[in-house]
Amino acid sequence: MTTESSVYEFSRCRGKSVKELLSEDEVLAGRFFVCGGAGLCGACKAEIISGEVYSEGRVYSKGTVVRMCRSEALSDRLRIMVPPGNSGLDSGFAEADFNIPSDFAGEAFEGVRAAVDIGTTTLALALFDASANILCRQTAVNPQCKYGADVVSRIAFAMSPGGLNILRKCVADSIGNMLFAALQKAGADSAQTLYVSGNCAMLHIFFERDISGLASFPFRTDFLRSLNCASFMGIKAERIVSLPSMGAFVGADAVAACVNVGLFSARENSVMIDLGTNAEIVVKYKGKIFSCSAPAGPAFEGGGFESSVKAQNGAICSVYQGEGAHLKYATIGGFPPCGICASGYIDFLAVARDAGIISAFGAFENGGKCYNFTDSVRICRAEISELIKAKAAVQSALKTIFSEIGAADFDFFHVYIAGGFGKGMNFSNAIKIGLLPPFRNALVESVGNAALGGAVMCALSGKIHDFAAECAAKAEVVELNMCPSFQDNFIDAMSLGEVDAMQ
Repeated sequence: MTTESSVYEFSRCRGKSVKELLSEDEVLAGRFFVCGGAGLCGACKAEIISGEVYSEGRVYSKGTVVRMCRSEALSDRLRIMVPPGNSGLDSGFAEADFNIPSDFAGEAFEGVRAAVDIGTTTLALALFDASANILCRQTAVNPQCKYGADVVSRIAFAMSPGGLNILRKCVADSIGNMLFAALQKAGADSAQTLYVSGNCAMLHIFFERDISGLASFPFRTDFLRSLNCASFMGIKAERIVSLPSMGAFVGADAVAACVNVGLFSARENSVMIDLGTNAEIVVKYKGKIFSCSAPAGPAFEGGGFESSVKAQNGAICSVYQGEGAHLKYATIGGFPPCGICASGYIDFLAVARDAGIISAFGAFENGGKCYNFTDSVRICRAEISELIKAKAAVQSALKTIFSEIGAADFDFFHVYIAGGFGKGMNFSNAIKIGLLPPFRNALVESVGNAALGGAVMCALSGKIHDFAAECAAKAEVVELNMCPSFQDNFIDAMSLGEVDAMQ
């Protein structure tokens, strides 16, 4: 295979699937086959430049666009081009920004330490010294994506013969490479310790622990307590430490995020919402800690949408009302549009609904299949459906947990939105579509990758780490699948519209 910009050329490929050809390169496979090649995400659409393929019951040739995961080469040579904006997920989708409180004091140690947040879709790593100086940040796509887009599919693959080892090797190799690159930039040979946050499925895979307890009720995990072990698989750290979890599906990433934003020590009622593939919610209400999780899917992290891009120059970051069915938009840096970033998708749902372009259920009122911002940047009906499902998962989870603990959204004074999806989010539009309740009395703020920030804080202070473990052990996990109201709440949330209040 040879590549030239976004052009890929194959020889002696007759009878081979295009997915198989591209999967020879693990980086490309992780970028394009976000749903594992199940034909669900659309991230692998490409235009045929020369040659022929058989795809979904038809023969396609020059000038046509096909899904690579559903295509088989009919010619000896094949040349394809990935259209602008349709490049799957790249490392830019990973959020590595976080803040450490100015009054935070760590402990003295020699050398450097590292922390990594293993997300279902992305990886983020930080290298730092005892003064909390961040020496280097690294991000990457989680290479496991090609084996399944969400936690459930990843668990299923891990339980297949040899699956756990395959998943572990690819993510450990990636983290090892990220740490090695960070150490080189910092002029260090090895990290004293690598602290790891992530949901429990990612921890079971990374530490190669039996994952079957996460596959069926009652769900069980080995990571309610921290695990401290010697380094493995060539990762340049003396020790590797996992952070503790609250429950099987409220993992160390949620615990770390709560550490970073100060929720565990907060005196006022507070909520932390981590918007990722597995959305996690932690509530501090009347001095007690409650938590739950909801499978939002990869939509909040780019999800392989045709025009999804990171927050970069040219990304459509804001959408607002134009004339009639015409919407106006703003791009980062004022550059020509190259795609749509997360905040742009939220704005589109709210503004397009207000303008009568889409219905409450996401269908285009004119019967069309997509809305075109430019010839190459658009949002399609299937993508809107995925965003609404992700929105419904979070909305119904919030409504259910508030109901279970006897709280209402106006009882809270601080709301923290963690994860890259919350960065730059127009909270008014998020409320308008029902992603968030009004939170009338709360200060709502985006906190970036709070999970990575909390992992750094735990790595800097043993006292903070011990306090996090103590709070995690006290937390009450609300199992949404056991709540009779959750399914009804989810169905009710499968439309766009502001909720009056949650109680």
